[in-house]
Amino acid sequence: MINTSKNTRISDTAHILNKIKKLKIDTLYPIVQIAKNSDSTRVYLSRLADKGEILKVKRGLFYKPTNKTLYKKSNRTIPLDKSLFVNDLFWSVKDGFEINAADLIKAYLMDYTEADLMGLYTLFGYKRLISDSLKIYKKRDNEFYQKIRKILEQFEQWRLHDKRD
Repeated sequence: MINTSKNTRISDTAHILNKIKKLKIDTLYPIVQIAKNSDSTRVYLSRLADKGEILKVKRGLFYKPTNKTLYKKSNRTIPLDKSLFVNDLFWSVKDGFEINAADLIKAYLMDYTEADLMGLYTLFGYKRLISDSLKIYKKRDNEFYQKIRKILEQFEQWRLHDKRD
């Protein structure tokens, strides 16, 4: 027998996703506005954040970004695009080779130039590169970490002040 009642409710995750799709872009929202604060809700919102559908700002707050993140933080493989980098650190493989994203980031953060950082920034964004460079250099007062951070902050300023549509 099929349940045809008008009170039939779609799943919580589909309900949350429908609410998020209707939200305004780049507006801060509390999580409790779209769903009750439960373990399943937090897990689902974390998955949406990994996909780039939302960005978590701090505990209990999120927003829907205008530009979605290209790659999530997992150990995902991506096709190598050598045109984004000046130094060819992966000279032994062809362009388009599937490479682990974490290995690509680590290699270019250990032996970086400003042009190579721009390629990484294009692929992964500011937050991922800052957190990974901190993992590599261990301390915020490390001179290499400071140089990388300064360059990435400059890229971020350029992006935020870009007037092109």
